[in-house]
Amino acid sequence: MKILLSITSTGRNKDFTKKTQQLEELKVEEIALFLTAINYDERQELYHLLEKSSINKIPFVHLRNDMEVPEIDYLAQRFKTEIFNIHGSNSLYPFTMDLSKYARQIYLETQFHLLKEEEIKHFAGICLDASHLRDFKTFKPELHAHYLELLNKYPCDCGHISAINYLPHFYRKGRRWHFSRHRYHWLWQFNYLKKYKDILPRLMALELENDIPEQLKAKQYIEKILA
Repeated sequence: MKILLSITSTGRNKDFTKKTQQLEELKVEEIALFLTAINYDERQELYHLLEKSSINKIPFVHLRNDMEVPEIDYLAQRFKTEIFNIHGSNSLYPFTMDLSKYARQIYLETQFHLLKEEEIKHFAGICLDASHLRDFKTFKPELHAHYLELLNKYPCDCGHISAINYLPHFYRKGRRWHFSRHRYHWLWQFNYLKKYKDILPRLMALELENDIPEQLKAKQYIEKILA
């Protein structure tokens, strides 16, 4: 398994300069990008910073719904991106573009809705968000069983790792409870991954807002507990 550090933004923290400087200082050459809360102008700023950094490859990118094909072409050509994921169902998260050019490289994320098989068949397979799966186990057991069944039927070549906080949080926008967090404070918040060790895909990205040095500690800890 390869675990990638990342630049992740959920909308609150967009200090890309700081993180690209940290990547440079640590001589990191590969990362993942989570672009879902970063608008077009902000993405151009981020790409500019990455081009001047130590990063020479971005194997895995979480796409945003308003992205157009030329921008995905840029990522594939400039940063050799091979795997993408989107937020599940197109009926709930509609894209403004035709995704057919990259359909065999796009995976649908395990989200808090029923991902249908006829949707998966149009793409490469499933992107497993491990923390979502842990949320489902408590709050949506029918989804937990559903996704475990789908993971036995369809390719799952990529996934996300977030932290788990065992004090649940109510997400008002989605009107649901969850444990998952995009920022960790203690390394034990990744111990839940041991229960999913046998189904985790070959490529996992840290979906964390933490600074890069903190992400590196999480990556090393996760590699140790999953060894």
